Amino acid sequence: MIRAIASRPALGSFPSTDYADLLRTGILKAAPKGLNQVFTATTGSDANETAYKAACIWKGTRERGGADFSAAELEFVMQNQAPGAKKYSIMSFQKGFHGPTGRFWAHEHWGLPSPPDMVTFSKKAQAAGFYFGDAGLRPDKPYRQFNTWMGDPVRALLFKSIYGEIEKHGLVEHTAKVGGYFFGELEKLSTKYPQHVQNLRGKDRGTFIAWDAPRRDEVIALAGQGIADIFLEVLESVSKRL
Repeated sequence: MIRAIASRPALGSFPSTDYADLLRTGILKAAPKGLNQVFTATTGSDANETAYKAACIWKGTRERGGADFSAAELEFVMQNQAPGAKKYSIMSFQKGFHGPTGRFWAHEHWGLPSPPDMVTFSKKAQAAGFYFGDAGLRPDKPYRQFNTWMGDPVRALLFKSIYGEIEKHGLVEHTAKVGGYFFGELEKLSTKYPQHVQNLRGKDRGTFIAWDAPRRDEVIALAGQGIADIFLEVLESVSKRL
């Protein structure tokens, strides 16, 4: 850790000798099923952008049958025009990992017939990057996917420690249990006060729960009152149980 902090390596050119092992024992332990490789990045934007690049390069290579770029592609790509620039669409969602849905990765609920092509991670993971399984998504030429740092060993160490704590204490399973209880109680409130708790959603999705509140601002204003009384009520309840 001290060496990683004092002398941060440019991983694309000079990875530390223990970096591969650090990834195997940390970031790759959390890999979604079917995705056994990882491309490390520095930020969420960095992770997304490199994933987009990998996908576009992979698709373009397949469309060309593995051949190199044509003269027309090279001519028009910098003008962002066809055939050099394709019209692709990208679908994404946020906050789908780290277990708030009761599974470590939200897509695990979907029962996909095959693994996703790529899954990006960042933010609370501390580290950033994307997981993938198809070797065709790996850069086939030097510096095709490249930036100054290409990740950070310190952040990889933090990821490893965070994931270790999640596993050790069964936090994902605990979230699923708490979410189930919370949703059940909210269902009761939605029946009792249907004018205030509407369109409740998120059943069996851990604490990833939402509902519509027509008088939202008033609810928040009133909920912010009496915080001391709430604390004292909880403290008294705990004291009775000790």
